[in-house]
Amino acid sequence: MGEARAVVLGVDLDAQTRCAHWHRGLDIVAIKMRCCGEWYACKDCHDALADHPIRAWPRREWDQPAVLCGACGGTMSVSAYLACEDRCPACDAAFNPGCRLHRHFYFEGGNVRPARPEDAPALRAILRDTFESTWRPQLTEAAIQAQLSEDRPAAFVAEHGQDFQVAERDGEVVGLVYWEGDFVHSLHVRGSHARTGVGGELMDVAEASIAAAGFPTARLETDTFNTRSQAFYAGRGYVEAGRYPDEEWNSGLTTLLLVKMLG
Repeated sequence: MGEARAVVLGVDLDAQTRCAHWHRGLDIVAIKMRCCGEWYACKDCHDALADHPIRAWPRREWDQPAVLCGACGGTMSVSAYLACEDRCPACDAAFNPGCRLHRHFYFEGGNVRPARPEDAPALRAILRDTFESTWRPQLTEAAIQAQLSEDRPAAFVAEHGQDFQVAERDGEVVGLVYWEGDFVHSLHVRGSHARTGVGGELMDVAEASIAAAGFPTARLETDTFNTRSQAFYAGRGYVEAGRYPDEEWNSGLTTLLLVKMLG
């Protein structure tokens, strides 16, 4: 005999896990809640029926079978679900792509994904936005003109964009992170989404990936004038390991090397 189908809880459920809150044709995904281990059709059903708040699955547990296809009853890991392009890997049933907007309720960092070619305009816009708000006030006029004339954001995205991880909010790309080895080269968040948790989600992904690759530490740089970023990284456990002239901008700035022990 095959394995028994998981019992899904919810409000006004049908046979394929559609519920009172989400009941269109493609709404056929149920989630095993990290907080209680019970399967629910959606977070609103959990809110209505459970006596405790929802908890998201941490990235380190994304190998757990926590997502169910309402069409075939098969389960998949969080990682498999996030990579499935809105179709069940077992039966090819289509899932609602709009569920991407709610992933952060169920999966920590669930709104972070690899960059796609079509993200390039948004990525360039983010880099230009952070240049204007953070860097331009600190630079010499010569450095500013070099940045603008060479269109460095476009060149950076063209060269490295395929290796970015990006964060989405309501379907909009609002942040990016890029690392190589144990070194985080870039973390940028659109100004409209600063201090909303985007930077933390992106760094969670970067640090987890660096640790998974076997590195004991993560390294990155910021500048002495950028007290906001220093406070952000200090809150994540980074400590200063060195300081030296910032030669990238040729504007008399000083770079800080920050290091964090992982694991």
